[in-house]
Order: sequence, then structure tokens, then C-alpha cells
Amino acid sequence: MQIPRKLNMRPETSFYICRICWSFTALVVLILSCISSPPIVGLNAAKATFDNSSSLPSGPDGTITELRLGLWGYCTSSAFGHRTCQTMAGYNFTLESPDGTTVNIPSEWTNAIVALEIIAAYFVLVAFIFNILFPLRRKTTGAWKVIVASGVGLVMAFGAFLTEIIFFALVKHRLGGLGVPVTTKTGGVFWLSFVAVLQLIMTTTILVVGPRCYHWWDEPSDARSDAHQEALIRNAS
Repeated sequence: MQIPRKLNMRPETSFYICRICWSFTALVVLILSCISSPPIVGLNAAKATFDNSSSLPSGPDGTITELRLGLWGYCTSSAFGHRTCQTMAGYNFTLESPDGTTVNIPSEWTNAIVALEIIAAYFVLVAFIFNILFPLRRKTTGAWKVIVASGVGLVMAFGAFLTEIIFFALVKHRLGGLGVPVTTKTGGVFWLSFVAVLQLIMTTTILVVGPRCYHWWDEPSDARSDAHQEALIRNAS
């Protein structure tokens, strides 16, 4: 007896729609992460707020109350409410506390994040195009192209996410060494990378386990029942 399928969407179609949506979402958030602040105001890698107005550190633009670190530059807010942003690739940022303690935020971490996210976005774009070109085919060369592209994109995005964790921990540790009250928080870039990793995990999982679901769907229900009974008999013996 066959399972009625007139009102049911085939796994091939539903999985195709899901992987298209997930790969597109991952591509968009990776592109946004690559741009970051200052070009996109508020999309930071890390944000630090200095809580004590009597012991504010000094940066390149004078005394600051807030620091926003992006991948392509930084923004600072002064005690008078003025915001200053500097856009540059591979920047180094230095802060000095009132007692003369100096800390430096090195540029190699932001450069690594940008490089990994650009590579990840490239492979996700390739996977997205292949997803469209090979919608319902199962055991084809195109399917393997999609799996490889999605897998490489996932590895690169996960590497960028881990680098962002290290960068945030480094910023928090070094700003804590100033000896002034400071609150350091993760920025939007961190969470966008996390979303991209989740989307790519789901996309790659569907690409790997999808063919098995197609086979199960196309197999007659009686055959599935017989196979289940045979498995039970083998386990019992």
C-alpha cells in the first residue's frame, strides 16, 4: 500500500527550498559581517563602555567614554557626546589610562576575521548557485559540488567565528589591564557569524542526509514494513 502523497510535499522539494533559503541567509549575513563598522554603524566586533567619568582613558582622538571596534576601523565617543570614526584596513588601536598604562589592540586578528569571512562568503555563493542549478537531482556530480562548496564555506565561517571569540577575549583582557572600570560586550558581527555557522550546518546536513530520505520516501510502505520486521528478527536472534 502506497502512502498518499497528493497533499504532501516531496522531501526533494522541501529540502531544496530549505537549503536555498539557508544558504542565501548565510551568504547575506556573511557579507554584512565582512562590511562591519564603520561602514555599517552599530555592526561591531566588540564594544567597550567606560563607566567612571572621572577615570576615562585617552585614545587617538582624545578622552573617550565608548569604543566600538569593527573589522575595517573603529569609532569612539567622547565625554561631550561627539563620535569619531576612522576607517582603515589593518588598523592598530592604542589606549592610555589616566595613570599612564597603555594597551594596544593589534590588527592581525581583524585581518584574519575579514580574510576568513570573505573566503567563506565566496564558497557559500558558489554553493548557493549550485543549489539553484541542481535542485532535484540525487546522485550527480552537481550534488557533490554543492556538498563540497557548502562544507568549505562552513569550515571557513566556523574558523572566522572562533577567531572572533579569540579577538573578543583579547580585547576584554587588554582593556581590563587599563585599571579603569570598563564593560566589554560582543558586537553584531559575532552574532551574525554565529547565525551563518548554524545556517551552513543545517544546509550541509540536508545535503548529506537528503538522499537517504529520498530513498525512504520512494520505497513502498510494505517494503519498509518487511525490512523493519526482518531487522527485528535479526536483532532477536
